[in-house]
Amino acid sequence: KSSIDILKKYIHGKDYNRAIYALSILEKYNKNLFINEISAALSHSSIFVRKYALIKIEHFKIKIDSNKVKKLILTDEDAINPIGLIVLASLNINENIEFITPYLQNNNLHLKSGAIVALMKYANAHYYKLAKQYLITMIDRNDSEEKIMAAKSIELIKKKNLSTLLLKLMQDNTADVKKQAYLSAGELKSEKIFLAIADEFNSGSISTMHYHCLSLYGKKIIPLIEKNFSRSSYETQYHF
Repeated sequence: KSSIDILKKYIHGKDYNRAIYALSILEKYNKNLFINEISAALSHSSIFVRKYALIKIEHFKIKIDSNKVKKLILTDEDAINPIGLIVLASLNINENIEFITPYLQNNNLHLKSGAIVALMKYANAHYYKLAKQYLITMIDRNDSEEKIMAAKSIELIKKKNLSTLLLKLMQDNTADVKKQAYLSAGELKSEKIFLAIADEFNSGSISTMHYHCLSLYGKKIIPLIEKNFSRSSYETQYHF
């Protein structure tokens, strides 16, 4: 058998590790076949493969039948449903907006978060503002689980203009909320958050969360340092 035949056998087999491995190989070496197989992977028996397929469909903006994604949202586990809403928005937000919007009021926090991310990433200004209000409500409520989900949502939306909301969560009194907010801040990599953390370095109120957050900036932190501080300033004041 050819290597392609073996990879296809893995993708359609029951072993989810082999299926994901095979898809990752196709992604790297045969993008056309990868695109063809990723849609079929949505029907895989393993939730891990279905979730992997959805993430890749959004990432590469692969066009598939929206109805196939809607079926997953309506019938699959909670781990799939939020990602499904985001993928549905990425496929055709105008066609799928009426399906996604009611999930903003869903009692399932994961589904509500999925709808918020979907609309704030892909919808027009009206639906963006609508979803943002639900996001703000999650942040303002005295519920750690909602606040943690809000931080994760901001990380997935990937819009730096939401830095102010994330900064509010970074100042929360609950340790778990604060921890997630710093992790999400590191993934967002905004200049506003970088400067806020730099000020905390200067005041001496630092922790491992601050270091870990900045480490997630990777090489993107270098232009922020060069832009905002002279070499003598950041070496003497901030100890970077």
